[in-house]
Amino acid sequence: MLKEINGKVWFCCPQCGKKIHPVAPGARGVYVVCKQRRADGKRCNWRGECCWPKDAAVWKPE
Repeated sequence: MLKEINGKVWFCCPQCGKKIHPVAPGARGVYVVCKQRRADGKRCNWRGECCWPKDAAVWKPE
């Protein structure tokens, strides 16, 4: 999931929604682990690839 925060585009965790890593158009293959805390106090620990969507030539904020 991509979000614009302070003028930069960030990849955010699909489970907890917190920002993980800044991304640029064409980014692929960056494996990330979310180490943020959820509302219940447990670590999220989501793991996956941080990438720019293939079909998004130009990103538009949600």
